[in-house]
This record gives sequence, structure tokens and C-alpha cells, in this order.
Amino acid sequence: MEDARRVARQLDMPYYVFNFSRCFQDQVIDPWIQAYENGQTPNPCILCNRKLKFGKLFQKARELGCEVMATGHIARVAYEKNTGRWLLKKAMDQTKDQSYFLYTMTQEQLQHTAFPLGHLTKAQVRQIAAQHGFANAHKQDICFIGKEGCAGFFIVPCQNALSQRTLC
Repeated sequence: MEDARRVARQLDMPYYVFNFSRCFQDQVIDPWIQAYENGQTPNPCILCNRKLKFGKLFQKARELGCEVMATGHIARVAYEKNTGRWLLKKAMDQTKDQSYFLYTMTQEQLQHTAFPLGHLTKAQVRQIAAQHGFANAHKQDICFIGKEGCAGFFIVPCQNALSQRTLC
């Protein structure tokens, strides 16, 4: 949150904080843990994008009068004149493409979303962020896991504010 606040300050743009922690727990973390417990290999990013980023956050952005919500996803969106439909497209950098995380997006969401990083490589994104002095220029992990990885999340859930299960 502090990284985002600093970047917003550097860009001289409004910064809002919405508390979706209960929703995140119920609709992303709990199903993710349950899937692991059942021997599945879940993808929490797909749930988070559908339920939170392009669910609750998208709704808040529209309520605030935002015409377009820009995200850091490595994907592209385009309008197809012949069909009159918005298309979710793969990123130019096929090795870092994240369009598969976003397959549940609706036409309205695609119409009002921008993916400004979709035409760049991950290295270019990091370089631009570093040139601007953004604190998060080199971060990379599942956003709620941290540096210790999944093992640390499951082994010591008592210390993790997002998990209320005892898996030790």
C-alpha cells in the first residue's frame, strides 16, 4: 500500500484506499487454501481479478466517475470495428503475457480498462519504473505471499494476517 501511495504521490495523482480485506479473504484466500487442501493447483490471481479488481474495484472506479481503469497487467485490449466488440489480446511479450488471468472480463470491463504495459517487455517496464524511482520497480511475487513463497504462507499461517486457518 505504501509503494502505491508513493508512486501516486510521484505521479501527482489521487490515491484512494478501499478495504476489501474481508472479500479478499472470503473470495480469494479461502478458496485458494481449500483448493490446495484438496490437492488442486489453484490460481488466486484469476479469482482476484474477477472478484476484486474487475469486480469491486472496477465498480468503485465507475462510482468515482473514472472512465478508464488502468492496470499493470501485461496484456492488451483492442476494439474490433467489424464485430463491434472489445478484444482481450495477448501482450507483445509472450513470455510475460497475463491475458489468461483476465479471461472472465466482460465487454463493459474491457471497454473501460487500459493495459499500458501490454506493448512492453517486463525488462522495459522495470527499467522505466526504476528510471522514475518507483519503489516497486523490482518486486515480483504473488501479491499476498511475500518473499518466503507459498511454503512460508502455509507453514506459518499464524503470523499471516490474511489466513485464519491453522495449517501448522
